[in-house]
Amino acid sequence: MTLIWRSYAGKSSFEKNVFRRSGRLTSVLPIFFFFLWSFASYSQQDSNQVEEHVFNYSVVLNNPAEVKNLTVSFCPLYMDLWPQNVNMGADLSAALNYRNKFALNFTFRHAYKDKFRGVVYEPKGNPAGGKKMTKLVEFGGEIYLVKKEKDKKITVSMLTPEGEQVELNLPGKTFNIHSLRVGGTYMKTPIAGRAGSFYANVDSISIEPIEYAGIWYYTVADIAGFYLGYKNKIVWELHADVEYFGLNKTSFITEVYADAFYMPILKLDKMEVQTLENTNYIADVDVATPKQNWGIRAGLNIIGLNKFDWSLGLEGGIRPGVNFGLEESWYTVIKINFCFSKKVFEPKDAAAPLIE
Repeated sequence: MTLIWRSYAGKSSFEKNVFRRSGRLTSVLPIFFFFLWSFASYSQQDSNQVEEHVFNYSVVLNNPAEVKNLTVSFCPLYMDLWPQNVNMGADLSAALNYRNKFALNFTFRHAYKDKFRGVVYEPKGNPAGGKKMTKLVEFGGEIYLVKKEKDKKITVSMLTPEGEQVELNLPGKTFNIHSLRVGGTYMKTPIAGRAGSFYANVDSISIEPIEYAGIWYYTVADIAGFYLGYKNKIVWELHADVEYFGLNKTSFITEVYADAFYMPILKLDKMEVQTLENTNYIADVDVATPKQNWGIRAGLNIIGLNKFDWSLGLEGGIRPGVNFGLEESWYTVIKINFCFSKKVFEPKDAAAPLIE
């Protein structure tokens, strides 16, 4: 069978972006350089491979032999182009696959944000517990309360999904993010004769020390179902997420979303499998309820699969005022990603892929 699963070593354009807080994590720099060395030093992978890693996704071909492989991905550029703001950075990730059932993912991210190109909101009345507010500023999809601005430094109060205010002192025009993520995925193959599958993913650790407001601990539990339809060229997904994070106070978020992938080259014909190695693109349509109190978002992601992996996405939706008493607002964002992926370890005696 062919199982398609989301690699949490690199988030898709429409996945939740938990790397949205400032901070540093210098202790992961040795891991960063180790992955760089590994990525550059290993020889060209054999063309008879059992896993074709693509940007943010993997096509895993079932193999009766015990298969262990390690895939390293380097994304020198990702960019979110909001109308009044730009978020960009780079990711370095590794995914260890064991017998196509368990995967362990690591991701190191360096990013920066421009916080002075914000959408300014004038709050109605006297929201947020009766405290007088002057204006709100939004960047990177987050809404912040501007408390004071002096010497090109800004103090904002960020609201958690439960409405708790957390003050952040942000110096300069941009601030950097250094983050390390560790996650695990369990993949269940479908019942014989049925073209469907599911996986359960726990993104167990996401640590981002924030210089001015403590440390974020972020955990995502994701359960997804798959179904191959329309001549096995369209993959349908339905996800249910429960997210947990803590900064002075813990919070839970739930989210439900659906995806549809159109892959023109993927074919399942008796015992023959044609992988995505020469596929020019994958179309990914995503519809979801956002992490705010209510609303909806939708997007289209085009993923190119050639000698490198790239994606160009467009996302839009409607969101509420996040407890500020604001009217709902429409938003759009363009997302760009550029990645290299390489399998750095695979048993030489791995049997040819089979279809169950």
